[in-house]
Amino acid sequence: MSAYVVQDTVINEIVTWLASPRHDWERRIVEEALDQQGKIGANFEEQLGNAMFELNCNAVDQRYGDNQAKEFRPLDYTFKTEYSGSNYHVYDQIGCWIYQCSEGDVPESSKLYQAIESIYNNMAHTFFRNLKDRKDEDLEVRRELRQRIEALEALLKRGRK
Repeated sequence: MSAYVVQDTVINEIVTWLASPRHDWERRIVEEALDQQGKIGANFEEQLGNAMFELNCNAVDQRYGDNQAKEFRPLDYTFKTEYSGSNYHVYDQIGCWIYQCSEGDVPESSKLYQAIESIYNNMAHTFFRNLKDRKDEDLEVRRELRQRIEALEALLKRGRK
């Protein structure tokens, strides 16, 4: 597995999404994790963004050695509000960040990693639960989506061979 330090946009889209009033549950579990590890920044958005960036750099350093994160990009993260086009895009951004932070002891030791991974998993469960619960008039939409998912799974399966 390889890891890199993600671009500010990845973190900023996730943070902006989590800071939305529509995501109180998600924000609450992230704030609990931040309380346990410490905070750097003037507000929730800066604190979370800085913590996510630091965690990503930590994972990269664990993968490649101390102070190697700086070899991937300047370590000058700054929070800036960045809205994503959809929950699906945010889901992808969270998945990218999680993957890049999956080195060393980060998944086991970081409450923030675990909180964000929980949010990521909940997003997937919600998506499929909603897909299952749709009414019959949405049958064609579900059929098309299921076909797309099956096609993607087939591509992934071929890629593993």
